[in-house]
Amino acid sequence: MIRQKLMTAAEILIQSKVDHYPWLDCTHPEPLIEEGHRAANLFVAKIESNRAA
Repeated sequence: MIRQKLMTAAEILIQSKVDHYPWLDCTHPEPLIEEGHRAANLFVAKIESNRAA
C-alpha cells in the first residue's frame, strides 16, 4: 500500500529488477547495487535519447 502511494507520487521512478531478493536481506548487497546502476544508466540513456529527438 505504501509502496504504491510512493510510486504514484514520484516524479521519476527507476525500477530495478530485484524482486527475487528478500526485502530485508542485506547479506549480499553487490548484485543489488549493480542492478541499481544498470537501471539508472538505462534510464539516463532513455532521457538523453528523448532530448536529442
